[in-house]
Amino acid sequence: MNIHERISVLRKRRNISQKEFAKMVKLDDSTMSKIENGQRPIKHLEIERIADALDVSIDELFGRKQNTGTEILLLRFENGLSNTDKNRILSFIEKGSDV
Repeated sequence: MNIHERISVLRKRRNISQKEFAKMVKLDDSTMSKIENGQRPIKHLEIERIADALDVSIDELFGRKQNTGTEILLLRFENGLSNTDKNRILSFIEKGSDV
């Protein structure tokens, strides 16, 4: 899915009309329609406003995976932990997610 399609999907999931969304991101209705249909490139500042209006990160808007807090924590400690310790932590986290 490209960014244009993703914008449309995310907007619809939030039950926001295209007209209302265009107003939220300070664009004309026709401009928003062209963006969602892939007929117009999106400018940098528009990307920021669109992500903010959809309450997603720019990475999420482009379909990139967001690191979870768990992944970030593990990355911070990765160099200082043995493989055994890393596996114990991952096992603990996985068990906790089943609760």
